[in-house]
Amino acid sequence: RYVQSGSFDAFMWQTVTRKAIAAEQIMSGKITAREIEMVSSEVFTYAEAMAMSNDDPRIIERIEMDAEIQRLKRLERGHRRERIAIGGQVSELNYKIEHMQKQIPVLEQLLAKRSDTTGDAFFGHVVNGPTAQPLHHPAPFTGRAEFGQALKNALLEHSRHAPGSSGEFRPIYSVWAGVGGVAFKVSHGVSIGTGVHMVRLSLQHPTQPYQSLDFEEVRIPVGELSEIAPHALAMRLERKVQGLVEYRAGLEQIIEDTRTEVGKLQLMQAEPFGRKGELEELTTRREQLIAAMTGEDGHPKQPGPSPHSSTPPPAPEVGPAIGR
Repeated sequence: RYVQSGSFDAFMWQTVTRKAIAAEQIMSGKITAREIEMVSSEVFTYAEAMAMSNDDPRIIERIEMDAEIQRLKRLERGHRRERIAIGGQVSELNYKIEHMQKQIPVLEQLLAKRSDTTGDAFFGHVVNGPTAQPLHHPAPFTGRAEFGQALKNALLEHSRHAPGSSGEFRPIYSVWAGVGGVAFKVSHGVSIGTGVHMVRLSLQHPTQPYQSLDFEEVRIPVGELSEIAPHALAMRLERKVQGLVEYRAGLEQIIEDTRTEVGKLQLMQAEPFGRKGELEELTTRREQLIAAMTGEDGHPKQPGPSPHSSTPPPAPEVGPAIGR
């Protein structure tokens, strides 16, 4: 293949080069990637042919600058999008911290109401009636087996038919249970994913009786209720009450760890684009190169002869194209 200097070949190779660069940008480099591949040698082959036909090797330098500037701009956009994504993570974690912090005073109130139930000190309440309330029960159960049996009978009585929607847990208002002064609200429903009909015993809010807390639940498949030992059922609730101290300590540790994670993310979010100076410098050099390549009339300015040469520039000639 050959190109004619100063001919229509210059425009043709310019068009081919632009198309190749556009295609190359589509084929390589994701905006979110840390590194993006350089423009392939095929694009520069077209640029060399265009430079030869224009008698101006600075075209290749400009193409290289354009490719590097586009690569740096993509990295800059990726950095900006990453900062936005980190901001979303920070907001989500701060919301979780706020939610967990609200649980701490509730746990403190539960711990203030809790009594020791170890050994023979156990006591619990089970209320089974039309409008079950803690104060309506005259006396507590002092044995784990009798407490567990009373609770088991109440759960079997009121959980025969599962709610229709999966994931929906309906309160059983006629059943209430308490161990060591800490109350449990009872509900039942179909678990999401497994489709198993479950009974759920949730810790009751210490100051809002009709509100249950979303931690430290006891879940039992309804199909296993008839087989579970009364003593074992009582022990499951007792362990939840006794574990409130450990749960509070664990929650406080999670809050502290989450705050540490938020701090790390905020430092990452504050980091500026590390190659901003390089991008600005390269953009300035490109503008200077374009100005040098363009004459006062706005048309491309052909490079002149070397200042050390006494001979005029050579006449246009035919040369081999560089390409595939």
